[in-house]
Amino acid sequence: MDDFWYMKVENIVFDRIKKKSSEYLSKYKDINFTSEEIVQIPTKFPCVEIRELEGIERGQTLEGDAVCGYLSTFQVNVYSEKSKQIARDVMEEVISHFKKDLHFDLVAMPVHSNIGDLHRYSARCRRVIGAGDKI
Repeated sequence: MDDFWYMKVENIVFDRIKKKSSEYLSKYKDINFTSEEIVQIPTKFPCVEIRELEGIERGQTLEGDAVCGYLSTFQVNVYSEKSKQIARDVMEEVISHFKKDLHFDLVAMPVHSNIGDLHRYSARCRRVIGAGDKI
C-alpha cells in the first residue's frame, strides 16, 4: 500500500466532482473548476472552488508508523456574476455528488453571500477516509 495515499485524496475527489458535475452543468459552457484557493475575484463564471482543508489523523496501528485514516474536510465555494440562482444551481449539483457519490457529511450547509455584484455560495463537506477506502 502507498504510505502517502492521503496526499492523493484531494485530486481524486476534485476530479470525480468535476467530471460528475460537468455532465449535468453542460448548460454553463464556461464553467470553471479549480482546486486553488481563490484570493481575488474569479475571471471566469460560474466558478467552482473545491479544496481540501487540513485533515486530522484518525486510527492507528500499534506501531503508529503509518496513516490509517483521517478526517477529510473540503471547502466548496461557487461564484456567479449573473445571478444568485446560477450559483445555487451549481452548488446544489456539486453538493449532491459529495453526498450521493462520495458519502460526505455536510458540516456547513450552503450559505449565500454577496461580494458587490458577485454571488457566492459556500459549504463544507467532511468524512473519515481510511487507507483502503475506494473513493
